[in-house]
Amino acid sequence: MHLLLKLFFFFYHWFLVILTSLLRPFMRIITLFKKEKKNGIESILIYACFYPGNAGYHYRAEKWAELWRANGIRVKILYTSDHQKVTKLTSGPDLILYHINNMSVRLIQVLRSLLYDQVIVRRSLLRHYDYGRLYMEKLLLSIHPGAILDFDDDLTNNLSRIPKTSVFGKLMQEDRFIFYRSLKLYKRFIPGSEYLAILLKNINPRVDIHDYCIVPTSVDYFKRGLKKYPKKQDVITFGWIGSNSNQVQLNKLIAPLNELSKKKKMELLVISGQEFQHEKAKFPIRNETWSLQSEITSLLQIDIGLMPLDNDKMSRAKCGFKLIQYMGLGIISIASAVTTNNRIIKNEEDGFLVTDDDKWYERLVEVCNRYNEFTEISERARQKILKEYSFGAHLDTYSRFIGIQTKIS
Repeated sequence: MHLLLKLFFFFYHWFLVILTSLLRPFMRIITLFKKEKKNGIESILIYACFYPGNAGYHYRAEKWAELWRANGIRVKILYTSDHQKVTKLTSGPDLILYHINNMSVRLIQVLRSLLYDQVIVRRSLLRHYDYGRLYMEKLLLSIHPGAILDFDDDLTNNLSRIPKTSVFGKLMQEDRFIFYRSLKLYKRFIPGSEYLAILLKNINPRVDIHDYCIVPTSVDYFKRGLKKYPKKQDVITFGWIGSNSNQVQLNKLIAPLNELSKKKKMELLVISGQEFQHEKAKFPIRNETWSLQSEITSLLQIDIGLMPLDNDKMSRAKCGFKLIQYMGLGIISIASAVTTNNRIIKNEEDGFLVTDDDKWYERLVEVCNRYNEFTEISERARQKILKEYSFGAHLDTYSRFIGIQTKIS
């Protein structure tokens, strides 16, 4: 059965590659008859790579759509599968069915872009898919040459563990560098950090400052919660929020936290999609399942937010969203001094940086000993996020970049 599915997948894939190639010239002709809006765009189509309830969907698509709709812009967000279907189909032989569903739904959604003035693609059109040399993107760009690619990660890193291309992979044009090809294909971009903007310009030297707009992943916590620090805290709650795959970063903190637990009462709260446990941990580890609805309530239990990172290619592309979340709620933060983290935190003023993995214990002790300063540091952190990493801080710039000419508020 699996072999038959794979065979069907092969022929269906190439059918769509050929079909989209034939459609492209007709789409270019059709778009010539579209009237250009003189007073800026009136409608936006966002292709989300994730589904509702996902953090990326919420913070980089849904929240912006709400703000633009409030200003009279028609906005539609399209995704290919909901959470239930993704969970069901992205394992074993069913993964092929997921790809087939993904391709079919996206083809119809790409053709729907004819009804919109502006298009934003979140990360990639086909999630979990590195076959076909961007044939779907090429069709979209024949309809919207100015379509914008929004990315908050170096997606090539996500494919770094793919084994050497198989015969089937070669027949399907498998390519782990397909994200870099997309950076050369699109003409306009929304990178999530300065680091990613530099990566973009290195990959595509034709890009100049007018072709991209840096928009960090932003928050709007300011009316919804604020961390309060009592004069005395009997138990310090260290906390971490993140995806299942990134829990491995916590391993580097086990030894320093073990050492600290000999001197202070403490616990580690992990907010994620699956439980984190470590056999060598000598302190309590408490797990809470992440959801969009409970996110703020969970975060406000944290006294000190942690963001350990390796200083490698994958980590350097991170946009520091954990810090933005912690600091946006006034939570004291400690992070590895890697790329974007250095821009978000002003060391020892609104947060704390660790320059070397061997220095984590010393930094943890230092921060705990400055507990009487937490309220002041908390307020400075919150103000930093309000001014530089909130939706309001980027709304005007982002809106003008995508072609909204009316005053945005």
